Amino acid sequence: REKDRIPALSTSLLKTETIKKSDATSPSPGDTTIPLKFPWVAGANKTRPFLKIQDGCDAFCSYCIVPHARGRSRSMATKDVLKQLKAYNQNGFHEVVLTGIHLGRYGRDLLPPTTLFDLLKRVQSKQSIDRLRLSSIEPLELTRDIIRVVDKSQGTAGAICRHFHIPLQSGDNAILKKMNRPYRREAFKKLVLDIKEIIPDAGIGCDILIGFPGETDEAFENTRRLIRELPLTYLHVFPFSEREGTPAGRFPGKVPQQVVKERCRKIRELGQRKRKAFLNSRIGCATTVLVENWRNRGTGQLKGITSNYITVLVEGNDHLMNTFQEVRLNGLHDDQRMTGTLLTGP
Repeated sequence: REKDRIPALSTSLLKTETIKKSDATSPSPGDTTIPLKFPWVAGANKTRPFLKIQDGCDAFCSYCIVPHARGRSRSMATKDVLKQLKAYNQNGFHEVVLTGIHLGRYGRDLLPPTTLFDLLKRVQSKQSIDRLRLSSIEPLELTRDIIRVVDKSQGTAGAICRHFHIPLQSGDNAILKKMNRPYRREAFKKLVLDIKEIIPDAGIGCDILIGFPGETDEAFENTRRLIRELPLTYLHVFPFSEREGTPAGRFPGKVPQQVVKERCRKIRELGQRKRKAFLNSRIGCATTVLVENWRNRGTGQLKGITSNYITVLVEGNDHLMNTFQEVRLNGLHDDQRMTGTLLTGP
């Protein structure tokens, strides 16, 4: 929810970093520290831990301080990733989220070099964890091979979630160029349509950065038009925030804050409509839900998440927590969550 604060937080971490240590081979549901061979460790929740397998960034987007603060891309060795996943599985975890600042660059710095695609195939063959989820991946690094391995993994141990989070930032080619983003709107559009062709029920989210210097009314409308055209299922929308030491901080054409606020409102409303349409399209479907270790505070119901990133509320007993359950999706609880019925009984 606070991705727009990442650059500032990264700089702060470099100055006031503390390293928390734990047993690298035996994490447990009560220990949410993930030991990494990086300067700091990522946290996790009690049901779906986050395993950070990559740090640093090679992108050098004009608005971002992260590559300067965190350095170039560095990857955890494949054998260590597999070891961590196996340890989580042995200690009662069923899903792990693979994370990194520049996840799509995973493995390119290792000797011999490898790729995220190769890692996913290894996870599949080793069946190291019941379910694996990928965090944000840059558009040009989310290859058709990765999409296909996600598709083919369904119904097996080591299944990779049908959920992709892809930073778009802008749907205007001139703004993308100023941002130093290495793709154009046409490539992003093709990627999203390819995902939907291969995995029709995939959850697809993206980040949008509003109010970048030089974003005219026309540029904003290009972004809104592209989002409207695509089968996206949720949006993360952030206003541009000037970062000291970045090229974008010196760019002319700053957008007035009131204009940025209104544009953010419009895109968020569009995102809400996209989300609601996706949830409505899943009504009546049967799906697998990983039930989390706590109940929804408002309803007291069990809460779980599907492979394609839908939060589902169901009636059931506590012994179902931290288990996979087959659920029929009944309808919308609100604009962000669905209600379901257990198909295996309470």
